[in-house]
Amino acid sequence: MKHNTYNNIMLPLVFLLFICKFEYCYSNNGSYIEVERVALLRFKDSLIDRSNRLSSWTGLDCCTWEGVSCGSVTGHVWKLDLHNPVTVTFTYDEDDWSRGLSNYSNNCLRGEISHSLINLTFLNYLDLSMNNFSEIQIPEFLGSFKSLRYLNLSNSGFVGNIPSQLGNLSRLEYLHLGRASAETEFYSLTANDLVTNNLDWLASLSSLKSLDMSTVFIQQSENLFGTINKLVSLSSLSFDSCGLNITNPPSLVNSTSLISLDLSENAWDSMTLLWLSNLTRLENLSLPYNGNSAYYSFNSSLLIPFCKLLNLVSMDLSVDSFQGLIPHCLGNLTSLTSLNLASNMFEGSIPNSISHLCRLKSLDLSSNELSGSLMDFLGAAPSECLSYTLQMLSLDDNYFTGQLPNQLYMYKNLNSLSLCSNSLSGPIANSIGNLSMLSFLDISKNNFNGSIPTSLGQLSNLHTLYIDHNSFQGILFESHFTKLTNLRVLAIGVNSLFLDVSSNWVPPFQVTDIYMDSINVGPQFP
Repeated sequence: MKHNTYNNIMLPLVFLLFICKFEYCYSNNGSYIEVERVALLRFKDSLIDRSNRLSSWTGLDCCTWEGVSCGSVTGHVWKLDLHNPVTVTFTYDEDDWSRGLSNYSNNCLRGEISHSLINLTFLNYLDLSMNNFSEIQIPEFLGSFKSLRYLNLSNSGFVGNIPSQLGNLSRLEYLHLGRASAETEFYSLTANDLVTNNLDWLASLSSLKSLDMSTVFIQQSENLFGTINKLVSLSSLSFDSCGLNITNPPSLVNSTSLISLDLSENAWDSMTLLWLSNLTRLENLSLPYNGNSAYYSFNSSLLIPFCKLLNLVSMDLSVDSFQGLIPHCLGNLTSLTSLNLASNMFEGSIPNSISHLCRLKSLDLSSNELSGSLMDFLGAAPSECLSYTLQMLSLDDNYFTGQLPNQLYMYKNLNSLSLCSNSLSGPIANSIGNLSMLSFLDISKNNFNGSIPTSLGQLSNLHTLYIDHNSFQGILFESHFTKLTNLRVLAIGVNSLFLDVSSNWVPPFQVTDIYMDSINVGPQFP
């Protein structure tokens, strides 16, 4: 009797578990899972997939498909990540460039965004970035995903007005509609061309943490920063190249949560600088290419309040028409890893306090009116820490004089060194061979003299070498090029040099650009 009772209870339970398992993977319970699978297939049918990225989108279990993630308990699709998997890095090699371009383009999804996606009612994450949707508008129905927290449509060829329906995404934390953070022309091929005359709907996105509207043309910006002020959780904001004219409104903003701010290629005034200096949590500030730089100049003393932004890790104030001395107090920003003050009108010498920035990896002071010797900066005792961290140093197009300090050759992590278009003189020490990480070296258009040290030929990572337009003299032997296997650009012209190599010499490099104006070559030059 007990045995029969046990069977009467267990058999229905097993049957129910089987039904639940069946429902979880495929069907009923309101047909949620089946509806989502069909929605994805219809979306796939609306796409052009040249590289067959979605070849796994077959069968019943859509949770195993490429780019699709489902909840472990409910089985509902919560994540759809179809960003272009091909990433491209800058290269001087034209063949590599062409192959990268072709590979990136081939992996772009194209076509339409099917309305069937609206059936993914539990969608939390949607990434369609780095594709090419052939100049279609952002679908209004994307504002229907009430659970959405992450939306990335950057660099995907979208055009036209941004739909205000996105303001319905009240749980949204990340909204990226601009260009991807890539410094290469590849991604301009699929850049969005978006415009808006009303961003009031942003105020409804109270959970927003990261907003990227870079290159979106914002036609009316009077109330923009008042709207931004309502986003109390916002930590990252990019309005890069949005056509803004930023004046008094920023002074009313209390965006103390901001950690990263990019206002590149907009117009702003001195009041904007005052507002920025109050963003005490700021770690990344990008403010180059002030649209007002052709009409106004700014005294460098306006940067003194920035010296209290002790959390700053990177700061770009290039092409902003600053004039005067570089504030000594910038040496207080000891968290800085990148400092760009290029293309301004800074004058005087580099303050030796900059050598106290022991975390600095990149320093660009090019195209200013700086002068004096590099000894106080590169030769100062506190700069010893820089010799371990600095990877990029650009001081070109200034008025520096004197010889290179011997301490420079101790900067063994330098990857890029540009000193062109100054009045530097003297010989290049044989210890330049210590800079084993160098891939870019430009000391052209100076007054350097003496012979070229053979240790230059030991720089196996060197890709680009400019030593032209100096007063170098002597003979260049095969030993000057021994390990330059990665060299692609070589400029040695306008010097008093003699190239002496054997007739059967096979260069260890394959250059794409070579400049040898006024160089004498031996009779056996191949």
